[in-house]
Formats: sequence, structure tokens, C-alpha cells
Amino acid sequence: MTTTKEIVPLHMLTTGWTYWFDLGMNQVFSTSGVTATPIYNVHSVEEFWGLYDSIEKQTTLPKGIDSFFFRKDIEPKTTENGGKLQFNLEINTPSKAEFAEDAWLKLMLSCIGETIALRDKVDGVSFSLRSFAKLIIWLKTDKEDDLRQVILFVRKTLNIPTTIDFQFFSHKGGHTIIKELN
Repeated sequence: MTTTKEIVPLHMLTTGWTYWFDLGMNQVFSTSGVTATPIYNVHSVEEFWGLYDSIEKQTTLPKGIDSFFFRKDIEPKTTENGGKLQFNLEINTPSKAEFAEDAWLKLMLSCIGETIALRDKVDGVSFSLRSFAKLIIWLKTDKEDDLRQVILFVRKTLNIPTTIDFQFFSHKGGHTIIKELN
């Protein structure tokens, strides 16, 4: 007698995502401006958790390391339009480091789940480890109303207090500081 195992279907994502990693070793930029290396493509929920479970916590890596989670076929580089919406989190205590790790996970989950505000205008997210955690949302827009929508989503979803400022760095060169949005 033979038994047949049931094949469990994967929970496919609407959009594929790629995890990129940059060692931050003062590399010379390539012609595309990208020094990060694509590590893994994610097409399903199961692949995401496989990736997440296999990488080190961001706050335990050496300072200067950058991790990127971008839509498939989009490289983590500046483009002509849009910019980077950034907020910084302290990591100088275990509880603050854990909060930053949790924020990074929730940010990636909101991307793969397509629940992030203005999802069609989000290219990706990144985590840069310095003496603090720098979390960045890479956007195709620089309109202030759009930025405010994303900030409100992030504050609510990631429980980011209003004492933490957001900065927007336009790919066109300038930056705008957006403060105290609830």
C-alpha cells in the first residue's frame, strides 16, 4: 500500500522581494551606484521566514553594515524621483535594540503583506547600523502629503513615539525634516 503526501501550497506574495547586504567596507561604487549584493529573492511567506530565521539580528552586526529589502528587480540606489524617509532608533540598551529589531521586522512584513501606506510608491526599506539604527523607507514620491501618510502608518504600525523625528532626503539633493506628526 502506498500513501500519498499532501502537497502544501506556498503562500505566494503579490510582489517578489530581494534581500540585499552591504558590508560597508568603503567599496568603490559601481556604475549603477550599488555596492550592496543581492542575497536572496523572496516570493512566498515561507521563503521570507526562511530568510529571516537564517540571518543575524541587525543590531548584532558590525557597525557600518546596511541591509536592504527591495521589490524584485529594483536596486537599492537613488533614482531621479522620490527619496528616502528616515527615522533613527537608539540601540544602546538591550530593550532599545530589541525595539529596533521589532520595527525592522514589522517594516519588512508590511512590505511583503502590501499593507504599508502608499505601497505602490514604496521601492523598499533598509536598516543601517551605526551607533544607532537608521531605518529608511525608499519612496518613488516626494510629495509632503504622501510622506505624512507613510509617517502616520509607520508611527501606528511600529509604535514609533512622536518624540522621534523623521527626515526626508530627496533624491534630487536636498532634505526636509518632518517633525511631530501623530
